[in-house]
Amino acid sequence: MTDRLLIFFLLIGVGYFIRKRGVVGSAGLKDIVQLNIDVLMPALVFTMTTLRLTKETAGLEKGVLGPLLGLPLVAVAVCLGGAALAYLLSPLAGVKGSRKGTFIFLMAFANSSFLPIPLIYALRGEGGVLEVILYGLGYTTLFWTFGMWVLHGRPEPRYLLHPNLLALAAGAVLGLSGTVLPEALIEFVRLLGNSAIPIALLCVGGVLAEQGIRLSANWRPLAVMTGAKLLAAPVIVLVVLKVTGLPEPLSSQAVLQASMPCMAQAALFVSRFGGDARLAGASSFLTTLVSAVTIPFFLGMIR
Repeated sequence: MTDRLLIFFLLIGVGYFIRKRGVVGSAGLKDIVQLNIDVLMPALVFTMTTLRLTKETAGLEKGVLGPLLGLPLVAVAVCLGGAALAYLLSPLAGVKGSRKGTFIFLMAFANSSFLPIPLIYALRGEGGVLEVILYGLGYTTLFWTFGMWVLHGRPEPRYLLHPNLLALAAGAVLGLSGTVLPEALIEFVRLLGNSAIPIALLCVGGVLAEQGIRLSANWRPLAVMTGAKLLAAPVIVLVVLKVTGLPEPLSSQAVLQASMPCMAQAALFVSRFGGDARLAGASSFLTTLVSAVTIPFFLGMIR
């Protein structure tokens, strides 16, 4: 597991290096990120749901404690819990106005797929990837509604018609119905999806290289953000799980997601929809860097 984590962070380092050296330019990096988000990740989502989401793995008979219904609800709980923690800590962080909205947004919405998918794959294989995908159903819905409301005062539900969610819906219908697609078609989509994980990690490094880190004007919110997001949030989740006894795979997904750093593309979203882009970029950079130490500890809690 440690070796796999090292490989993942080395891939991030390679992405950082090739962007810093100009092997890939700014426009090229944006195109690669867009390709991964709009094509490769949806291919991965479609493959996993078509092949892995069956009536048995969905756990519909368990209701909200089953993966299909429970994991999206876990996403809502983790994200809103992060937002509540950020709201309480905003005076300590010294943020007001748009900076406060950015602070809450960054705490609520972590890197929910680019890092968790390869990490959970190392722990649980393709079944773990499916768990992250189902978590993303709740995360994405909340991101384009509550998240956009926090950033610029109104939700953006039109973005819910994203290729990822469309791929999830199509794959779920096929998987739950037991429909078998031609092997050649599945292999084609699988090849596309398999490239999503390494390219995602390279993109994380490239985006972080562009954003950099400026501590001078942001040291206070950055310190609070790093401590709250990478230490306090996962510890709170562990305590809640101990009290509630939430079953697997809901509990391990909650721990995994709560321990993630800020989303690598946070500055891009904040720049587009309002807020403090410098704080967002610095938070992404610093929390991703520090998470190389904290993530292995909390992943050790997942069985």
